[in-house]
Amino acid sequence: LASKHGHANCVTCLMKAGAPVQHILIRAASFGDSEQLLVLLKAGAAADTEVASEAMLSACCAGHRGIVQLLLHAGGSVFKQDRSHGRSALHLASIHGHAAVVKTLLAAGAPINAADPGGSSALQLAVDASQLAAVEELLKSGAALERRGADWESLLSRATDSAVRSKLEAERNRRLLE
Repeated sequence: LASKHGHANCVTCLMKAGAPVQHILIRAASFGDSEQLLVLLKAGAAADTEVASEAMLSACCAGHRGIVQLLLHAGGSVFKQDRSHGRSALHLASIHGHAAVVKTLLAAGAPINAADPGGSSALQLAVDASQLAAVEELLKSGAALERRGADWESLLSRATDSAVRSKLEAERNRRLLE
């Protein structure tokens, strides 16, 4: 309640007394509640990089670019992986089609061609999920069309959406002409 009503000093006191705030920070990030998030950040709730990174993963899934930026500035890491699947913030934003978040993460140094534990890159995951906007952003930023263990044909075969397939074919042709 203290964070919800903007009482950063009260949140700080509660934290010093041992009140857990990680779940509140993560919830605020996933709902895009920037006012509550700012109160929590001011109170030091994201002083631990792990906490800031966990909250950032939630914001990436939900597509809250501004929240992602705040958490990056608070120490969130683009290298943190989710506990469920071992996917990074870039993987999660790509799967959910949040191109603006993808762009923000790449600008913050997220490795564009990194693979998740299953061996899939952010581009492959966006293709699998038929997320055209994320595919476009990843391609524009230089995502590899071919990777170890995944050639061009296998990437194209993953594209079930005609717009995504067309985009991949156009990008491949463009790169061949370079």
